[in-house]
Amino acid sequence: MITNRPRLHASAGSFNHQSGGLSTTDLKDHHAAKATKATKYPKEINESMQAAPPASLQGDDDGPMTGMTIKENNKRKIYRTLYTQGAKTKGQIVDSTQISLSTVDNNLKLFLQQGLIEKQGFNSSSGGRKAQFFSINPKYRIALGMGVLQDHLHIVAVDLKGNVIGYESTDLHFAPEPKYFNKVHEFIASFVEQLKLSSPQERILALNIAVQGLLDESGETLRFGNLLGFNNHNHDHDETKAMPLSQGQSQSQSHTLSIQPFIEDTGFVGRMYHDSKAAAFYECWTHPDLEQGTVFLLNRNLGGAIVVAGEVVNGLNASAGIIEHMCVDPKGELCYCGARGCLENYCSANALQQKAGMPLSEFFDKVRQGDKKMKAIWKQYLLYLSRAIYNVNMLINGKIILSGYLMPFMTDKDIDFIHANVVDHNIIPLKREDIILGNAGDYTPALGAALYAIDLWLNTNFMTA
Repeated sequence: MITNRPRLHASAGSFNHQSGGLSTTDLKDHHAAKATKATKYPKEINESMQAAPPASLQGDDDGPMTGMTIKENNKRKIYRTLYTQGAKTKGQIVDSTQISLSTVDNNLKLFLQQGLIEKQGFNSSSGGRKAQFFSINPKYRIALGMGVLQDHLHIVAVDLKGNVIGYESTDLHFAPEPKYFNKVHEFIASFVEQLKLSSPQERILALNIAVQGLLDESGETLRFGNLLGFNNHNHDHDETKAMPLSQGQSQSQSHTLSIQPFIEDTGFVGRMYHDSKAAAFYECWTHPDLEQGTVFLLNRNLGGAIVVAGEVVNGLNASAGIIEHMCVDPKGELCYCGARGCLENYCSANALQQKAGMPLSEFFDKVRQGDKKMKAIWKQYLLYLSRAIYNVNMLINGKIILSGYLMPFMTDKDIDFIHANVVDHNIIPLKREDIILGNAGDYTPALGAALYAIDLWLNTNFMTA
């Protein structure tokens, strides 16, 4: 069956429901709907990733390109047509692009030679020679995304269509020391080996990291991350504090966390992203019609992000959308940020588990079995979440995306309860269908981090005219 909708799947099967994982599902084609703004990477990373296409795609045969030539534009248009519209014959490409058959034929031969596209069956014919279908090779380039939490690592690999071709997780307590990073490198190396890629250093665009904390605009340094033991909020900026580790030095001695110790022995380039913004980017990819909304990342620690005009908003200090630190009770519990009564203390999965006094899988079993005490705890959680959504809706007035670890545990009845409490006495309407449910669970930030690299490569090389 030929389709223009990529499949989001896991090569080893669906993620476990009880662990907050991803189930097999369709994805709408992100780039068929819109081309997003290019991701900002440090100069050397941009150069590395933008150099990924074969040299023969970067200019005319008689010399390097100095601008967008007709020849280059034709190449982009042909590839873009196959990416956004699915497999086509030469004749169908001609009809779609209005490019001559000889030019289409020459470019398809070039793409096949470089591995950018592949042959895919023949069309039906009542007579004569059947026409060959051509489609992009989604595994021509791969991107890795890794979610770094206090006690866990999640890693995923996605292809050019956003298909998940591998995923893995491990328990590993974060400690900003060489021993920890050595274990991270071993975890990454083992995962890449399991992918069984030919020439992984060439095919993997980047290893992007999703972290719990606020980053500088370059994405190279964590400037505030109490959950990982880093707080540079009150320090004057000092670039030496973000330098790669020297022998015997730990990141805790430098007050900040940089991208370098994660990737320096892997051979890959990459950058860091706030986990909530990475999760929001994943939701934008999977919902290309999402123009305005707020993402609630219901992970072990709460997170949030704002989407405007289909783009994740960074804000003045790359700090927009941190709903986890909205105050809901000035005299409430002390938050890890140092303030009291933050939403984190009421709507994070950790807070819910602490109140339940048991693992969440066991807690939800009891909730669904009718345990009165557990049902009361869950109802209180949903009421706090509803109030937060109510307040955000008054400010942003967009769709609400519920994403992250807790989503596989939620039922339609839970969402109905949230909706009813949001619209109660709310002068700004919110339709039930405007509450969108994420499907990737714990892996959402890692997926978003990987997709940032895919998005950059596509936009740089093919998706823009």
